[in-house]
Amino acid sequence: MHALVRTLFPSLLAGVATLALAACGSGERRQEPPGSGDHSYDNFQTAVARADEAGLQEVFWLGPELDVDGVVFDAIEGYFPHGVAGTSLDGAQLTYYRLEDSRGSLSITTLSPSDWQTVEDDVRNPAQPPVERKTVNVGTREAELISIHLDGAELTGLKLLIDYGQSVVIAQTGTAIAQGGREVNPLMDEATFLAVMEDLRPYPE
Repeated sequence: MHALVRTLFPSLLAGVATLALAACGSGERRQEPPGSGDHSYDNFQTAVARADEAGLQEVFWLGPELDVDGVVFDAIEGYFPHGVAGTSLDGAQLTYYRLEDSRGSLSITTLSPSDWQTVEDDVRNPAQPPVERKTVNVGTREAELISIHLDGAELTGLKLLIDYGQSVVIAQTGTAIAQGGREVNPLMDEATFLAVMEDLRPYPE
């Protein structure tokens, strides 16, 4: 698996974001999600096929698309996120985007335990805004939910950390505000975000 060089955590304050897992709501899933070129779902399949080179026993995803309260997120970026917290590592990431208006995203990154140890402190303790932490349940596992706030008040991002023993998953989403100040990313609701993550599973199914 390629160790590429982009940070997993683009600025949440800019309203771009990443990570979370599972499909909320039913609806027929596509067999082949859109995407081509360097940001192609095919690249995610390639990364999965080479997962053993990154020390991964399995790679997690939420399926080819998510339907969250009627808002569709498509899996169109399939590649490793060029590193985590500024550190170049091996791993696999799939990012879900709202194609209709480009507002809102969810990224799911799978790391080996050794790579997670390398970036754990930076991931759990971001230097920018204050964070709140709490333990939640995702399926039968405990997970850590991190809420990121601007100036200690406005919620700007949600991050979920799940340790599966042989791999660690980081799921992250962030604020996407439409004109008029309306939040347009339904995953920024904590209950919705956690409900979506209930469907997190190893690739392919």
